Amino acid sequence: NMGTGNLKLTATTGDVYVEKSSGSLSFSKLTTVSMAGNGKTLQLSTTNGAVNIDSYAGFNANVQNDNVTVNAAGATSDLTITAAQPAMTGTITGTAGQNIALNVAGAVNTTGNVNLTAGGLISETGSISGALLTTNAGTGTTLTGANTVTSFNATNAGGVPVQLTNTTATLSVTGVQSGGVDVIINNTGNLTVNGTVTAGAGAGNIQLIASGATADATLRSEERRVG
Repeated sequence: NMGTGNLKLTATTGDVYVEKSSGSLSFSKLTTVSMAGNGKTLQLSTTNGAVNIDSYAGFNANVQNDNVTVNAAGATSDLTITAAQPAMTGTITGTAGQNIALNVAGAVNTTGNVNLTAGGLISETGSISGALLTTNAGTGTTLTGANTVTSFNATNAGGVPVQLTNTTATLSVTGVQSGGVDVIINNTGNLTVNGTVTAGAGAGNIQLIASGATADATLRSEERRVG
């Protein structure tokens, strides 16, 4: 337990796993994060508190080749990102008991996959760059910033619609389950559907919007619109 002080994390070999047993965790308290080697795992968690990604100033360049997992455990814990992420190559995973808010451009910036899971809402005023973006939300997924991902998969229990605004040459939608709310996917470029997209029991609409060509597999909804 680091309390309210600062923390230095240095690994000359292997992975790094840190869990803060009480209170919140702010990245600005991480004065040094250094991991030798490529493809390692950095996992930062709270037992029952929020995680604030408010700075990467302590992150050495050797972390940019690694996989990063952040977990804000606890039913009312949020994961909030206000610092732009350095260019990464590994898988980025974020989990929150309550909400995930990506409030800065480049909140997630990787050539690898991105996994976001929230008991509540996943939202952004910022943006995500990555390969396959997989989201799982309890009350909605609202990603309407300047995102640049190549694939998208979403599971949503209900609440507000599943929304993704994106720019890439071809966006592959590998599957969406929306829990009875609308699905709105808008890509500047081509769009392909390589799995089932459903709004749930006919209660919601599906809108697939692309500036280029669109090809789809299975849609289950009241509406399909491409434009």
